[in-house]
Amino acid sequence: MIANRLVNPRDISIRRAQSSDSEFAYEALLTIRPYVESTWGDWLEVNGRARTASDAQAGRSQIVQLASVPVALLCVDEFETHLQLDQLYVVPQYQRRGIGAYVLGLVLADARDSGLPVRLRVLRVNPARHFYQRHGFKVVSETPERLFMEHAGTNSPT
Repeated sequence: MIANRLVNPRDISIRRAQSSDSEFAYEALLTIRPYVESTWGDWLEVNGRARTASDAQAGRSQIVQLASVPVALLCVDEFETHLQLDQLYVVPQYQRRGIGAYVLGLVLADARDSGLPVRLRVLRVNPARHFYQRHGFKVVSETPERLFMEHAGTNSPT
């Protein structure tokens, strides 16, 4: 039963990624590998690992922890016009437990406080698009490979 597997939000913490987190960050990035391969037929192993390590070293990414165990990778960039949700990757063994929803709720709360919308892009074949739609995101444009989505922030309920 799903209710038994939901985590207590009090057990979730978020911290800045450090260079020592690069292996975990890459593991989290691998959650999108099947969708990348389905879309483009190829996974660029070296580039993905290098980018993930670079983001961790630059302090761009954050690590979501459940009782001090890393469970997800988060990256949100703030611009004058919007917040850009670049990454929210929950590792498979911790998916469907409410972690992503809780973290997304925090991002949306920050957006509301700032009066800014949240934007993201998701591969069309990635079922995460349904997760974002359930949380109030709307498709604002698309390409054959991607959906570009936005949550209006102050104008839409979560």
